[in-house]
Amino acid sequence: MYEIGDPAALTGKDTITQARFEHLDWPPALTPRLIENCEFDTVSFKESDLEGIEMKDCRFSACTFSRAILMDASFERCSFFTPSDGSAEELRCRFAHCDLRRTQWTGCDLSLCEFPGCQLHGVRMERCQAQGADFAGADFSWQVSRKMVLSDVQILDTNLAYANLTGAYLAQASLRGSRLSHADLSHACLEGADLRDCELHQVIFTLAVLRNADLRDAQLDAIDPRTADLVGVKLKEWQLKALAIPLGIEIEP
Repeated sequence: MYEIGDPAALTGKDTITQARFEHLDWPPALTPRLIENCEFDTVSFKESDLEGIEMKDCRFSACTFSRAILMDASFERCSFFTPSDGSAEELRCRFAHCDLRRTQWTGCDLSLCEFPGCQLHGVRMERCQAQGADFAGADFSWQVSRKMVLSDVQILDTNLAYANLTGAYLAQASLRGSRLSHADLSHACLEGADLRDCELHQVIFTLAVLRNADLRDAQLDAIDPRTADLVGVKLKEWQLKALAIPLGIEIEP
């Protein structure tokens, strides 16, 4: 891997591999199609237009993507998380107000990343780590008209433990097989969402909408049937025991 002193020298390249970028601003003219096996340390992609870019096996530490355009981009096996070394330095990556519509994330580590104000309609995320990720204020929806709002989201087999999803519009979204333990889904709309096989241990569901959601084989100890709207939800028979506990009802096998 070689150190890049002046990234502008790479302008016009279609592919960038085995490069290391540190403490710099990404040049607006640098728009490769593929970035592979590269490292980025404290790099600012602020307001960069990287629509449709492919990134594979890259590592990002303390990078900012504020207001960057990453629509239709794909990320494979990329890490945006650096474990703390005990210092006070902030190492998390930030995507504030990014255009992330229709982005695809496969096998990535997005733990503790921040997504305030991001556009995430059409996002696809599979087998990712996103523990503690902050999606507060992110928009997963698409406002078709004044009365019609659509959501097209797939977050599959992904670890969202302790994630902040307050107020997220995830109607009809698929979160199948994902871990949501201790996540904050208060005020979130999960109407018609696919939550099959999800781990929902101690999830905060305050004022969340679960109507018509598919909860088959999901862990249900976080759902209080006295306060949750469970009209039309799909369940397996064995799950009724967990819902009966808050009501003081005992169900024998």
